[in-house]
Amino acid sequence: MLKTVWLFGGIERVGKKFFIIPLITEGEEGTEPDVVPRSAENLVTHIKQFIVPGSVVYSDMWKGYDSLGKIGYTHHRVNHSKEFVSTSDTSVHTQNIERLWRDVKEWVKKPGIVLYHVKKYIA
Repeated sequence: MLKTVWLFGGIERVGKKFFIIPLITEGEEGTEPDVVPRSAENLVTHIKQFIVPGSVVYSDMWKGYDSLGKIGYTHHRVNHSKEFVSTSDTSVHTQNIERLWRDVKEWVKKPGIVLYHVKKYIA
């Protein structure tokens, strides 16, 4: 049984539109899909695919985000071991995406949600 799926997503700060991409391979019908490894390389590939260059990206301190400023994005970080909203600039936070992840986790736990089909449900 597939127990962990890496989700990649984002939320527009102004329009509140969001996207969620489950990073799993397409499995054959009746077989479990493989989870795409959580790596900086995979993250950057998906950021380039789904986020317009020049966009502002807010993240936590995970090292996978280190190159964003070098590849055409304005990147702001929050150190969750110290704070969840930056004390120096309160617009720098990850509260919106954290809320979205919480809602998705609650939804996936509902009866009738089959993880094999999660990509079809979300994407």
